[in-house]
Amino acid sequence: MRRLSDAGTAHSPQSGQAVASPVSIMAPVSQTGTDADEGSASRAAALETAGLGTFAWNLLTDELLIDERGREIFGFGPSEGAWARELFGRVHPDDLAQVREAVQSCTEGLSRLDVSFRLRGDKGTARIVTVIGGAGHGSDGRVESIAGVLVDSTQTRRIGAASADSEERYRSFIAHSSEGIWLMEFDPPLDTSLPVEEQIDRAYRDGCFVDCNDAMARMYGLARAEDLIGRTLDFPLPASDPSARAYLEGIIRAGYAVTDVESAERDAAGNLKHFANSMIGVVENGWLKRLWGIQRDITDRKQAEEQRTLLIHELNHRVKNTLATVQSIASQTLRNARTMQEAKEAVEDRLIALARAHDVLTQESWEGAEIREIVAQALAPYANRDGCRLEMSGPPLRLSPRMALSLSMALQELATNAVKYGALSRARGRVDVAWSVRENGPSPRLSLHWEESGGPPVGQPTYRGFGSRLIERILARELNGQARIEFRPSGVVCTMDAPLARELPPLEPSGSSHSRETHGS
Repeated sequence: MRRLSDAGTAHSPQSGQAVASPVSIMAPVSQTGTDADEGSASRAAALETAGLGTFAWNLLTDELLIDERGREIFGFGPSEGAWARELFGRVHPDDLAQVREAVQSCTEGLSRLDVSFRLRGDKGTARIVTVIGGAGHGSDGRVESIAGVLVDSTQTRRIGAASADSEERYRSFIAHSSEGIWLMEFDPPLDTSLPVEEQIDRAYRDGCFVDCNDAMARMYGLARAEDLIGRTLDFPLPASDPSARAYLEGIIRAGYAVTDVESAERDAAGNLKHFANSMIGVVENGWLKRLWGIQRDITDRKQAEEQRTLLIHELNHRVKNTLATVQSIASQTLRNARTMQEAKEAVEDRLIALARAHDVLTQESWEGAEIREIVAQALAPYANRDGCRLEMSGPPLRLSPRMALSLSMALQELATNAVKYGALSRARGRVDVAWSVRENGPSPRLSLHWEESGGPPVGQPTYRGFGSRLIERILARELNGQARIEFRPSGVVCTMDAPLARELPPLEPSGSSHSRETHGS
């Protein structure tokens, strides 16, 4: 049993006179005289420095001894706080049950008293108090008192709550961020004074993802953050990949602090991904302990940039080819024309044919064109000319851009000649265009047949014009094929033969394997 000494004062509920403080009640029995006085004074000073109050509660009489700091914490006036029931009256109603339960557990010897609760303030505000104490036993072994310390933990709890709120907001921000956020720790820490190559090797050996969000995991084709946590650096950046090691070397030489550095990495399925990375290392006394990082998936942007670059190169290539074709048309036409007017008309017609072929290819993003569209565009200006008839027949067939342009130019030459001298110069003239694909060689070949009828009688020309030479040149030089033009009395017949590009197979026909289309009346 603890004894009373004279150090410290409190108020007796019966006499109102000064009595022993709870501090002296807790003084060990072995201390006497000066030692007890000095020990009590030291404890009082320590309690005051810590902002702690003390109390002693006589369970037999309900008397409460509480020091000045304790009275201040509970807000007791000069005539208040002498009875334990007054203290319980200050406890917030919602917390009263847990306080009584803690007291009962202490008096039954099940545990020490350690409980936090809210006080009802005069203005409705709640102060949080923490009470810690132990039981005192009588000569018969029964618990007769509880003595201990109490502290105003309002600010501490608020700081803790604010810290918890901050942590929750931080976690929520990370969880809902569309950017990948990650933390890698190194165990043991990495010595940043080592040579770069050795730092890279140790980063692979000792680095491990310890935290990340789901967005980070999804960037690598994983379902959730837990699938990435615990993995080493070798997962996104294989140690055997020279480009990965070069990327890490750049980070090391930058002092483990980089912003928007791009990387090319593989996800879990092996797909190439592009990221923009920012990271900062925690380095203490030359030792890298952890590395924080944020990364954005820029794969779509990089693919768009690559596509734009390809388009620019492709456009440059096509423009040069088109200009070369125009130059050839102008040069050959002017050389063979008898008058400037004839040259002007011929150049215009051929450029229009070239433009029509470009229109068809542009609609198909220059990935090829359907042969029916090419033939229809080339013959469109003459489809209803003076009642003459134009007929097309053949299977669906997709041509490469190069073949589409060449075929369009050749058909334009045949149509121009037919309008001037052949079937399209008469009201009842007729042109049949038919094509087929032959598979009896090492590669499929296109065979196209142009035949005129119903026009004026045809005789052998006295000289070969530019149109005939252009057709033969196109088929031979541009398409590695051949063309044969026959001037039969019934009308001109032209047969073209050229290899087809293997990467553009014939389309599946809708309906019959061949279709026939008629223009005119």
